Amino acid sequence: MESVLSEVVAVEDLLFEYAWCLVRSKYTDDIRKGTVLLEELMPKGSKEEQRDYIFYLAVANYRLKEYEKALKYIRGLLKTEPQNTQALELEKLINKAMQKDGLVGMAIVGGMALGVAGLAGLIGLAVSKSNYWRVSTVDGSVITTSTLFENLWQSCATDSTGVYNCRDFPSLLALSGYLQACRALMIAALVLGFLGLAAGAVGLRCTRVAEGSPGFKARMAVAAGALLLLAGLCGMVALSWYAFNITRDFFDPLYPGTKYEIGPALYLGWSGALLAMVGGSCLLGSCRAAHGPQDKSYSYSYHHGAPAPATGASAASSMGRYGKNAYV
Repeated sequence: MESVLSEVVAVEDLLFEYAWCLVRSKYTDDIRKGTVLLEELMPKGSKEEQRDYIFYLAVANYRLKEYEKALKYIRGLLKTEPQNTQALELEKLINKAMQKDGLVGMAIVGGMALGVAGLAGLIGLAVSKSNYWRVSTVDGSVITTSTLFENLWQSCATDSTGVYNCRDFPSLLALSGYLQACRALMIAALVLGFLGLAAGAVGLRCTRVAEGSPGFKARMAVAAGALLLLAGLCGMVALSWYAFNITRDFFDPLYPGTKYEIGPALYLGWSGALLAMVGGSCLLGSCRAAHGPQDKSYSYSYHHGAPAPATGASAASSMGRYGKNAYV
């Protein structure tokens, strides 16, 4: 009978060692398997062993970034051992991680919101044919009966009554090189922006796509940030290049054609491009903060702490049966 009991204890010890190896793994699936195994072993253990299981379950859930469950386990342990220094340190670590995780989540959502706003501005700027990219100057004119304005696609004229007529540019090959480049850059900005928003939707924590793979979600959020940043840069280059040609012709005394000034659409476009760039930077920065290098110098060697005496002094602690080092 004693040999059977010893074999059962040995099997449980081996299962715990296996579960603990899984919990210390760098792969999320392995940590989840170890967590499930610890939960199955906990009801079978003695009271002292169950305290070990509770502590290591808290560590496992902390590594899985399931901070609410980890905090529940560690606070349950602190109810019986309020002076347990390892449990108190782990509780502080979990609370700190929860605060950081909340800030990271806000940064991701904020980055996506800024990206959507920026892309919406770029879409309206590139697609609408009534945008005033450049407007004919009224400098030196006493009476102005008509105003000319242009964008990437059309040249228009409006009279004093507000009625305007537009015509498309006659030939793509007849356009100046900078105008063709600005068109290409704006189209690239829109494509990159749409791809960035799609990747960002997958990377959001509230979406169910790849819900069990936080690493994949993090990579998608990084990709979304990079794409939105590139979209904003493409839009910014196109708008700035267009504005440079306007100012160059305006201040050229030998320029024979109609002189134009910077239209209001360019200011809106600069704002949209800047929002997209800031949103992309927020996504990149938040993911870097969330998945930065962990502190490997801290380890847990779990010691059972006896309940605090009436005097409030710390009680002497003894080594738990499953004292291990848990690098978190």
